[in-house]
Amino acid sequence: MAYSDTDSKMNNNIKNQKRENSPDVKNRLNRYMYVVIISGLAFAVFLLIAGFFINIAGSGSPADYKNYEQSTLQPEKLSIIFNSTSASALSLFEYAGIFCLILVPVAGIICAAVFFACNKKYNLMIIAICVLAILILSAVIGFMK
Repeated sequence: MAYSDTDSKMNNNIKNQKRENSPDVKNRLNRYMYVVIISGLAFAVFLLIAGFFINIAGSGSPADYKNYEQSTLQPEKLSIIFNSTSASALSLFEYAGIFCLILVPVAGIICAAVFFACNKKYNLMIIAICVLAILILSAVIGFMK
């Protein structure tokens, strides 16, 4: 009994669907996301703790953050903070830790988009890129205020 081309194409399609929906493919995305998120959070926590101890070592007490209730992301305020030698200034480690915490979800979305592109799931990749665009747009609007 001979098989036609359509039968072999159907068999290949079924094999590809089984491979794409296999637990291994789904678990790989979970592993990649886990590594990105855990490593980003661990690095951010390290920076925050290092900044905390640097502030304690410099002044004997944690930094006084009440002086920075308003936005500190304006260039003139940032230059004052970074050039200041007073113990109440936010340390560069703490800023880097906060910035790293902000970047963790962005890195996760980029990881997912790359994973979807590699697995030729372009509709999911487009969704991830749209979510990334919304995050970037909200950050830009937030900095404009």
